[in-house]
Amino acid sequence: MNANEMSPKANARLKQIMAASRTFKIIFLIAAIIFGAIGILSVVTMMWMGNLNPIVMHNCTLNLSYFGYAVTSWFAYQLFSAYASGNLFAPTVVCRIRWLGIGTVLVGIVNGGIHMLMLVKEIYQAGASVPMGLAISVPLIEVCIQIFFNVVPGLAIIFIAKVMDEGRKIQEEQELTV
Repeated sequence: MNANEMSPKANARLKQIMAASRTFKIIFLIAAIIFGAIGILSVVTMMWMGNLNPIVMHNCTLNLSYFGYAVTSWFAYQLFSAYASGNLFAPTVVCRIRWLGIGTVLVGIVNGGIHMLMLVKEIYQAGASVPMGLAISVPLIEVCIQIFFNVVPGLAIIFIAKVMDEGRKIQEEQELTV
Protein backbone atom coordinates (compact mmCIF):
# COMPACT_ATOMS: atom_id res chain seq x y z
CA MET A 1 0.00 0.00 0.00
CA ASN A 2 1.24 3.46 -0.93
CA ALA A 3 1.81 6.11 1.75
CA ASN A 4 -0.78 8.33 0.06
CA GLU A 5 -3.50 5.64 0.02
CA MET A 6 -6.09 5.36 2.76
CA SER A 7 -6.29 2.06 4.62
CA PRO A 8 -9.59 0.12 4.55
CA LYS A 9 -9.95 0.50 8.35
CA ALA A 10 -9.62 4.28 8.14
CA ASN A 11 -12.09 4.37 5.28
CA ALA A 12 -14.69 2.47 7.35
CA ARG A 13 -14.20 4.82 10.31
CA LEU A 14 -14.53 7.84 8.03
CA LYS A 15 -17.81 6.46 6.69
CA GLN A 16 -19.10 6.05 10.25
CA ILE A 17 -18.13 9.64 11.08
CA MET A 18 -19.79 10.89 7.90
CA ALA A 19 -23.02 8.98 8.67
CA ALA A 20 -23.20 10.28 12.24
CA SER A 21 -22.39 13.79 11.00
CA ARG A 22 -25.32 13.70 8.59
CA THR A 23 -27.63 13.01 11.56
CA PHE A 24 -26.15 15.84 13.62
CA LYS A 25 -26.29 18.12 10.58
CA ILE A 26 -30.05 17.59 10.32
CA ILE A 27 -30.54 18.04 14.07
CA PHE A 28 -28.66 21.35 14.10
CA LEU A 29 -30.45 22.61 10.98
CA ILE A 30 -33.82 21.92 12.63
CA ALA A 31 -32.60 23.57 15.85
CA ALA A 32 -31.42 26.67 13.94
CA ILE A 33 -34.78 26.97 12.19
CA ILE A 34 -36.78 26.49 15.42
CA PHE A 35 -34.66 28.90 17.46
CA GLY A 36 -34.74 31.46 14.65
CA ALA A 37 -38.53 31.19 14.39
CA ILE A 38 -38.92 31.63 18.16
CA GLY A 39 -36.66 34.68 18.03
CA ILE A 40 -38.62 36.20 15.14
CA LEU A 41 -41.92 35.48 16.89
CA SER A 42 -40.65 37.16 20.04
CA VAL A 43 -39.70 40.30 18.10
CA VAL A 44 -43.07 40.33 16.32
CA THR A 45 -44.86 39.84 19.65
CA MET A 46 -42.85 42.64 21.24
CA MET A 47 -43.70 44.98 18.35
CA TRP A 48 -47.35 43.94 18.25
CA MET A 49 -47.94 44.14 22.01
CA GLY A 50 -45.79 47.21 22.43
CA ASN A 51 -43.37 47.92 25.21
CA LEU A 52 -46.16 48.99 27.57
CA ASN A 53 -46.70 45.65 29.27
CA PRO A 54 -43.68 44.82 31.50
CA ILE A 55 -44.49 41.08 31.57
CA VAL A 56 -44.55 40.83 27.76
CA MET A 57 -41.40 42.97 27.52
CA HIS A 58 -39.61 40.72 30.03
CA ASN A 59 -40.56 37.48 28.25
CA CYS A 60 -39.78 38.84 24.78
CA THR A 61 -36.40 40.16 25.88
CA LEU A 62 -35.52 36.77 27.30
CA ASN A 63 -36.74 35.06 24.12
CA LEU A 64 -34.43 37.24 22.02
CA SER A 65 -31.62 35.04 23.27
CA TYR A 66 -33.00 32.38 20.93
CA PHE A 67 -31.37 34.31 18.06
CA GLY A 68 -28.03 33.47 19.66
CA TYR A 69 -29.01 29.82 19.90
CA ALA A 70 -30.04 29.91 16.22
CA VAL A 71 -26.67 31.35 15.17
CA THR A 72 -24.76 28.83 17.27
CA SER A 73 -26.86 25.99 15.85
CA TRP A 74 -26.14 27.30 12.34
CA PHE A 75 -22.38 27.21 13.02
CA ALA A 76 -22.74 23.63 14.30
CA TYR A 77 -24.77 22.77 11.18
CA GLN A 78 -21.96 24.10 8.97
CA LEU A 79 -19.36 22.15 10.96
CA PHE A 80 -21.25 18.86 10.68
CA SER A 81 -21.89 19.56 6.99
CA ALA A 82 -18.13 19.64 6.48
CA TYR A 83 -17.74 16.44 8.50
CA ALA A 84 -20.52 14.78 6.48
CA SER A 85 -18.63 15.53 3.28
CA GLY A 86 -15.48 13.89 4.69
CA ASN A 87 -13.46 17.02 5.55
CA LEU A 88 -12.25 16.38 9.08
CA PHE A 89 -9.12 18.50 9.38
CA ALA A 90 -9.45 21.09 6.63
CA PRO A 91 -8.74 24.75 7.45
CA THR A 92 -12.42 25.56 6.88
CA VAL A 93 -13.39 23.01 9.56
CA VAL A 94 -11.04 24.66 12.05
CA CYS A 95 -12.57 28.03 11.18
CA ARG A 96 -16.08 26.65 11.71
CA ILE A 97 -15.10 25.18 15.07
CA ARG A 98 -13.61 28.53 16.08
CA TRP A 99 -16.83 30.35 15.09
CA LEU A 100 -18.87 27.80 17.04
CA GLY A 101 -16.77 28.58 20.12
CA ILE A 102 -17.04 32.34 19.58
CA GLY A 103 -20.80 32.01 19.14
CA THR A 104 -21.08 30.02 22.36
CA VAL A 105 -19.07 32.62 24.30
CA LEU A 106 -21.11 35.50 22.88
CA VAL A 107 -24.43 33.76 23.60
CA GLY A 108 -23.32 33.22 27.19
CA ILE A 109 -22.26 36.83 27.66
CA VAL A 110 -25.35 38.30 25.98
CA ASN A 111 -27.77 35.99 27.82
CA GLY A 112 -26.03 36.78 31.09
CA GLY A 113 -26.24 40.48 30.32
CA ILE A 114 -29.95 40.22 29.50
CA HIS A 115 -30.63 38.35 32.72
CA MET A 116 -28.53 40.86 34.67
CA LEU A 117 -30.52 43.77 33.20
CA MET A 118 -33.79 42.04 34.06
CA LEU A 119 -32.51 41.45 37.61
CA VAL A 120 -31.55 45.11 38.02
CA LYS A 121 -34.93 46.17 36.59
CA GLU A 122 -36.83 43.90 38.99
CA ILE A 123 -34.83 45.16 41.98
CA TYR A 124 -35.41 48.77 40.91
CA GLN A 125 -39.15 48.16 40.50
CA ALA A 126 -39.35 46.39 43.87
CA GLY A 127 -37.96 49.49 45.55
CA ALA A 128 -36.92 49.38 49.16
CA SER A 129 -39.52 46.78 50.18
CA VAL A 130 -37.02 43.90 49.87
CA PRO A 131 -33.60 43.94 51.57
CA MET A 132 -31.07 44.66 48.82
CA GLY A 133 -28.56 41.93 49.74
CA LEU A 134 -31.19 39.20 49.82
CA ALA A 135 -32.85 40.36 46.60
CA ILE A 136 -29.69 40.32 44.54
CA SER A 137 -27.57 37.48 45.95
CA VAL A 138 -29.43 34.38 44.70
CA PRO A 139 -30.34 35.68 41.21
CA LEU A 140 -26.84 37.12 40.77
CA ILE A 141 -25.32 33.72 41.54
CA GLU A 142 -27.66 32.15 38.96
CA VAL A 143 -26.58 34.69 36.33
CA CYS A 144 -22.90 34.10 37.08
CA ILE A 145 -23.37 30.33 36.84
CA GLN A 146 -25.18 30.73 33.51
CA ILE A 147 -22.39 32.90 32.12
CA PHE A 148 -19.73 30.50 33.43
CA PHE A 149 -21.35 27.42 31.88
CA ASN A 150 -21.55 29.15 28.48
CA VAL A 151 -18.24 31.00 28.40
CA VAL A 152 -15.99 28.20 29.64
CA PRO A 153 -17.20 25.59 27.09
CA GLY A 154 -16.99 28.25 24.37
CA LEU A 155 -13.39 29.02 25.30
CA ALA A 156 -12.66 25.28 25.36
CA ILE A 157 -14.10 24.95 21.84
CA ILE A 158 -11.91 27.83 20.65
CA PHE A 159 -8.89 26.14 22.26
CA ILE A 160 -9.72 22.83 20.53
CA ALA A 161 -9.88 24.69 17.20
CA LYS A 162 -6.44 26.15 17.91
CA VAL A 163 -5.03 22.71 18.77
CA MET A 164 -6.53 21.21 15.60
CA ASP A 165 -5.08 24.03 13.50
CA GLU A 166 -1.62 23.58 15.02
CA GLY A 167 -1.86 19.79 14.58
CA ARG A 168 -2.78 20.24 10.92
CA LYS A 169 0.20 22.58 10.43
CA ILE A 170 2.56 20.11 12.13
CA GLN A 171 1.23 17.30 9.93
CA GLU A 172 1.75 19.41 6.79
CA GLU A 173 5.32 20.20 7.88
CA GLN A 174 6.03 16.50 8.46
CA GLU A 175 4.63 15.56 5.05
CA LEU A 176 6.92 18.11 3.44
CA THR A 177 10.05 16.77 5.21
CA VAL A 178 9.41 13.10 4.36
